[in-house]
Amino acid sequence: MDRQRSAWVVLVASIGIAVFGMPTQSRASWAYVPQEVRIMQADIVVAGTITKTGKDVVKNGTTYAVGVIKPMTILKGKPKGEIRVAWPAPRPGGLQLSTTIIYKVGQAGVWVLTADETLDVHWATYPTDYQPLAKLPDVKQKLANLKAIQWSKAQAGLQVAMIIEQRDLRNSKIQVNGKPVKAVAQLAVYPLFKNASDKSLHVVDHFPDQPMSFVFHGPDGKEIAVDLYGKLPKRDMPPRKHNFVELPANEVRMIGYGFQLPMCLTSGTYSVALAYKNERDGQPLKIDGVWKGTLKSTTMRVGVPEKNAR
Repeated sequence: MDRQRSAWVVLVASIGIAVFGMPTQSRASWAYVPQEVRIMQADIVVAGTITKTGKDVVKNGTTYAVGVIKPMTILKGKPKGEIRVAWPAPRPGGLQLSTTIIYKVGQAGVWVLTADETLDVHWATYPTDYQPLAKLPDVKQKLANLKAIQWSKAQAGLQVAMIIEQRDLRNSKIQVNGKPVKAVAQLAVYPLFKNASDKSLHVVDHFPDQPMSFVFHGPDGKEIAVDLYGKLPKRDMPPRKHNFVELPANEVRMIGYGFQLPMCLTSGTYSVALAYKNERDGQPLKIDGVWKGTLKSTTMRVGVPEKNAR
């Protein structure tokens, strides 16, 4: 698969999920998504406690337990009634995957909830969708960070922005081409796309087209080469329907899985700018509203401190 062979890096967090005493029969991995993205796409973010259970619901033949969250503070959204969260109902003697997340009455925390399209329940299905109450200040800070996101000017109804995370490498043993390298940090960039129009758009996410590019400068002002796609030549592979990501009016989505930029070898202020390009339309697959053109983000500056803040 091209994504797996390429430098389009899938950042995977191998997370063993505690399921409150339920047996786990296998390990699984989660494709990493920044919590800011989960919060951005959530319908409700609430700090509170599951105080009671509700009536089970059935979706696609699977039974889900339901708990009712009593709010302590609502950070995002306007609930129209009880805040109900659903999770897979335990089956006596049944196998339980490590990715199955189960909640319980009396559990307090911060909940990042997505409303079901048809049922009167919400979902918190990604590991960071639930945080203990001690993490409330962190979630509030992430909400503040979202308000500060720098969106590009809209072009044909589409805007682009970035979430950038920084990983400290000072105590890591790193080798490049068999040689040790002293690095202080590495930046990971997650592209966000916003439909600023009043009609649905489709954003093409097709790796062989090499749609993303970055301009990356170090503290000395010199450009650092970013080789996202490795030595692979462009291939004339037609996209499939899943490569046309639908972006409803006024909604935001992360496109792709994130990109690791070259390592930061010194402390100081780095700058990052993203460009997205698509020349395809959706006619072969009869898909309307495909965005075409080139879209550039604003330039973001990221400070890499001299010492690890932790």
